[in-house]
Amino acid sequence: RTARLKAFMEKKLPVREYILLDETVSTNNDLKNGLRSGEISPLSVISAKRQSGGRGRLGREFVSPPGGVYFSASYPLTGREKNIPFLTLAAGLAAAEAIEENTDEITAKRIKIKWPNDIYIGGKKVCGILTELTSCKSGLAAVVGVGINCAPVRDACPAELADKITSLGEEGISFEKEKLVRTITEKLDTFVYSLGVLDGAPTEFTDAINSRSYLKGKKIAFDNGSQRCEGIADSVLPDGSLLALTDSGSTAIKFGEVV
Repeated sequence: RTARLKAFMEKKLPVREYILLDETVSTNNDLKNGLRSGEISPLSVISAKRQSGGRGRLGREFVSPPGGVYFSASYPLTGREKNIPFLTLAAGLAAAEAIEENTDEITAKRIKIKWPNDIYIGGKKVCGILTELTSCKSGLAAVVGVGINCAPVRDACPAELADKITSLGEEGISFEKEKLVRTITEKLDTFVYSLGVLDGAPTEFTDAINSRSYLKGKKIAFDNGSQRCEGIADSVLPDGSLLALTDSGSTAIKFGEVV
């Protein structure tokens, strides 16, 4: 533990360039385009007050009206990383911890991480994360997009989602948007550059995710190759997959959607 702490203190976090836009189609798109053209720093963070074309996983729309926090951060890759998919879970933990800092202990316990890319408060979605890979001048980079509902968004969402989403404001959580962006980014930088989670997540890191698991113990359905399966969600494994307990045994879910 002492050696790990010493190594942690010796590693410096990157100096970030923060870019704030009034409105854009997608901060992920802006960052990817800027990285490919070389027009922006490979360690940039782009945030916007509003997105007109925000996206979630599987091409879904992510409604991004004014009042929310929408930003993307880039992570240049060496090609030697062993576990790039863990970046999304790391971003989820960073967001959860940052939100927890702005609330009391009782509310903090209601903040959960839903594998692989959402944050829930009291059973309702408050944050979504989208990680994409892109080329850049140095080779390859991962772009992590984070969208957080801060003000009520029900009126801007499809009716079928109205009772499934919430916002920080509705949960009584106070925040400063710019500070929230920087806190999440700095926490994620710490996980990536100091803890080295893309090369192997420490036990305490996966423990922190599992202690906040929204799915643990819940009945879930998922696709396992060519068939639809059902089981009970157990825990997130060191490789970032979700362990499900089924009638035929345990299954590690690496990709896809869990409902």
